[in-house]
Amino acid sequence: MLKYFIAFFGLASRDVNSTMWMAIGYTLGCYLLGWIWFNTDFNRANIEVGNQYNNFVKEMREKFK
Repeated sequence: MLKYFIAFFGLASRDVNSTMWMAIGYTLGCYLLGWIWFNTDFNRANIEVGNQYNNFVKEMREKFK
């Protein structure tokens, strides 16, 4: 949602300098959040929670027990 705000701000204000700084900040923030997500195993936890509701995974786990 923030990316659309940055895009509309750039179109409306035509202030390239401020728009670029906002875009750089957004990019670094997304990169940092993604790095934290993968390095603290939140990604693995997210997949496991999704697998709890996936019927295929339930069937495969019962089959290999």
